Amino acid sequence: LSSSSAASDVYKRQDLDGLKITGNKFSMSLETRANTYHRNGFEITGGVASDLYDIELLIDNKPIQRWADGDAINRHQLHYGRISAVDNNHMKWFHERPELEPEFRYLTSIGTFDVGTMVIKGKIKDEVKDTIDIKPYAKVGEAQYLGTFTRIETNPYSTNKAGVLPIDDLPISGVIAALHIESKETTAVKNYDVIYNRQTEKEGSKARFDSMNDDDGFESIANTCSVSWMGDRNPASAYEVGPRRFVLELDFEDNADKAVDVIVETYSTFNG
Repeated sequence: LSSSSAASDVYKRQDLDGLKITGNKFSMSLETRANTYHRNGFEITGGVASDLYDIELLIDNKPIQRWADGDAINRHQLHYGRISAVDNNHMKWFHERPELEPEFRYLTSIGTFDVGTMVIKGKIKDEVKDTIDIKPYAKVGEAQYLGTFTRIETNPYSTNKAGVLPIDDLPISGVIAALHIESKETTAVKNYDVIYNRQTEKEGSKARFDSMNDDDGFESIANTCSVSWMGDRNPASAYEVGPRRFVLELDFEDNADKAVDVIVETYSTFNG
C-alpha cells in the first residue's frame, strides 16, 4: 500500500440526479471517468437511514461493499470518528479515511477514470417506500484511476449450539483493516479469538476490545465487537492473510439467539 495521488483537500459537493425507486428497490448510477468519489451521502425525509437496507456499492457490476442497512453505514463512520454523531435522517458514507495519517487519507477514495459503471443500490422498507424522499449527493475531486479501496463484506453466521463457533470461510480479498462482529437479537458472545495459522493472534471479550479501541481513539459500536489492525492509523499495519488458515472463533453464551453479522473490512483492489 502506498499513499494516494488523489491526496488533495480541494473537493466539492455535487448533488446527484438519477435516483430510481421501483417498488421497494432503489438504484443510482454515478458518473464515472469524471470524478474521484471521496464521500457519498443521502439526505432522507419521510424515513430514516435504517429504512434503506441490503445496500450494495458496485463497480463494473461487481459488488465491492455490502451493508445490512443505512444505520450500519452510519455507525461505521461514527466508529472511526468521521462523524460526531449519528443523524438518522442523513447517511454519510466515507470512501476517504480521515482517521489515517494525512498522507494516506485519500488512499481509498474511489477513482473512476478507468471505471465503466459505479452503482449504489438497495431496498426500502415497505412501510415507507411510498413516502420516503432521498436526496443523494457526493463529495468529489479530480478523476484518478481506481486503485486501492475499502471493501466491505457483511456475512451472517448462526448456530443452535452453545459454546465455540469456528468461522473459517470469511471472504478476505486484500489485507484486513478490521473485523466488526455484530450480535443479533439476544445473542451474547463471551469471547472472540482470531487464529492465524493455528496461533491465536488476538483474543478477548467485547469489553477488552472496546477498551483497546478507546485507547486508539475509535468509538465502540453498540452490540458490535470491533477487532482492529489499524490503531496506529497507518494502512501498512493492515493484516496480510495470504494462503494460510484464518479462523474467527466466537464463544456464545447459552441463550435464545446465537447469530451474528461479521463485517470484513479490507483494503483491496478490483482484482484482488
